[in-house]
Amino acid sequence: MAIGEYSKSDRQFVDSGWITDLDSGRKVWEMTKRNTQHAGGDEKNRMFDGLVDLPEGSYQVCYSSDDSHAYRSWNTAAPFQPKSWGLTIIPGPDFDKGSFSLLTGDMAVQSPNCLVQIVRVRNREHQRDTFVLDTETEIHIYAIGEWDEIYDEFADYGWIEDSRGHTVWEMTRRNTRFAGGARKNRRFDDSLVLEAGEYEVHFRTDDSHAFNQWNAERPRDPRNWGITIRTADN
Repeated sequence: MAIGEYSKSDRQFVDSGWITDLDSGRKVWEMTKRNTQHAGGDEKNRMFDGLVDLPEGSYQVCYSSDDSHAYRSWNTAAPFQPKSWGLTIIPGPDFDKGSFSLLTGDMAVQSPNCLVQIVRVRNREHQRDTFVLDTETEIHIYAIGEWDEIYDEFADYGWIEDSRGHTVWEMTRRNTRFAGGARKNRRFDDSLVLEAGEYEVHFRTDDSHAFNQWNAERPRDPRNWGITIRTADN
């Protein structure tokens, strides 16, 4: 069960939850306008109440809210179940408690499929990390950054270089999508194939609008401001 806030003017959720597969980095479920219904009170209150089938694996549950209209901070009529604002996972039919365990944050980061994780990047930083591929491999990249509409270029962004220093991938206006919040927040969430070799990952920020230093509305997934690379599903 999940209750959140849908902004009709922006056509997006500003308070919402989702579930990510830690091995692939892909979202396997999220609140949408279509899979939710009115939760009572103001029309922007939306609720998901249903079953989600997940295969064996490791998952991360996330919930993000903006700066208004949340539990005990309502700016319009509260939903019928205000104490349930957020996300609650309840065992479904035939649930086997013995096959379930909680992961700590460190265990989640140490997923064997995770090659590089540079996240929660703050202003005026240029962080680097490397990874090696023994064979041609499909990788999944999840990156969130800032597009500067005035200069028509990224201000906070990530890229990958090969061992010769050649850029083999980078965030661009065309290959990214809106990441929620301010229009300048952009997200890359896709896969590509790289040849065997050593690679260096970069993420650079300018002097404003980064993790916990926002000068406009933050993205929907602020904790992942930066770049995460995993091996993709086979």
